[in-house]
Amino acid sequence: MIDVDRIFEEPLLEFGRRETSYDIREGVLYSGPVDIGTARAKTAIKLGFAGTPKTIAAFTDWMEKCSTGITGDDPLNRNFNPDFPGLDPSIGFGCSFLTDPTWVNEIAESELKSL
Repeated sequence: MIDVDRIFEEPLLEFGRRETSYDIREGVLYSGPVDIGTARAKTAIKLGFAGTPKTIAAFTDWMEKCSTGITGDDPLNRNFNPDFPGLDPSIGFGCSFLTDPTWVNEIAESELKSL
């Protein structure tokens, strides 16, 4: 049985450059992942995907929108809806998100419906 009388303090999360924060979004934005700048850090994430022409186009549009950043939709409550800074390697995760047409497998709608 859990002892509900004992209260734990929220732990600090660790990020790059030995920085800490209670908020994962703030920590990644300002300090990056814990391994940033080390030999273990990823500098590029390759994205391959399969889908219908419609879902592939939607994903491509979404990635383009994410790459430049997204403004939070509630300016009066930034803690719950912060801006997303984008996918630039100089901020946030500190890596590039790459895709290539050869990593995309297009599936016809009719083929999916038959499955």
